[in-house]
Amino acid sequence: MSDMDEKEIPRSGGGVISLSRGLQILELLAEKERGLSLSDLSEVMGINKSIASRLLGALENSQYVFRNLDTGRYELTYRVSNFGLRKVASTRILNQCSGVIRRLANKTGELARLGVVEQGKMVTWVISHTGEQRTLQIDPNYGLTISLHTHAASKAWLATLPFEEAWALMLADGLPRLTRYTKVTREELAKDLADSRHRGFALNLEENELGIVAIAAPVLVRQVDGDISCVGVVSVGAPMQRCSHAEIIDMAPLIVDAASDLAKVWPLTNFNSAAQISERALVRV
Repeated sequence: MSDMDEKEIPRSGGGVISLSRGLQILELLAEKERGLSLSDLSEVMGINKSIASRLLGALENSQYVFRNLDTGRYELTYRVSNFGLRKVASTRILNQCSGVIRRLANKTGELARLGVVEQGKMVTWVISHTGEQRTLQIDPNYGLTISLHTHAASKAWLATLPFEEAWALMLADGLPRLTRYTKVTREELAKDLADSRHRGFALNLEENELGIVAIAAPVLVRQVDGDISCVGVVSVGAPMQRCSHAEIIDMAPLIVDAASDLAKVWPLTNFNSAAQISERALVRV
């Protein structure tokens, strides 16, 4: 879109577009440890440099980004992280759930993570703990993108939804074949989610990245209206050099128990804990 095109947009529409682009910049910078240059941002976002420069200027003035004078790249300030810290503090999720994830990491010796399901639309990582220190570890990053059809965490959540709803979400997210093990057809994914729902946990057997396996279980609580919902996902990931397909499956009892423990202490005030939820309670048809 050219500068002229942007000027022709009604004021309200232009403001919404600028806000959307500003948020996109924050997300892009969050993924880059060393930041991005003006040229990089302009190219990735598909906008010209003058528009990118104005957006960055507004974010700088608001103290959400800064330009590193040594590298010339733009980076996030810690003002952005403050929002997340205030959010998790207000829900008490760190105080009540961190111990469960830490114990799971210590028992498995691997990377254990907790993700929350926000408004029934996505899984966002909020806590991670790494178990016994080893030479080879999975990077406990907090990337914004969780591929719905390949991550164990997202599949654990999707398995609690009616399949048509889950399928629509996966289609909207895209179904790229990331490895030779990636499931991309409707039939494959329907069976995968059905199996996950039946056994109470989901698997990622090198489907997202070769050499990496993972297992995840949904955190299920009962709402005040009686409905059972997936509010979060607990997962463990490990490298194949240390953990085979069979060995990651053997961790299932630990994962399911951790998810059950999390349900009992889940901090969101509009939910009542569900101490005992049978596998059949997951079935929604």
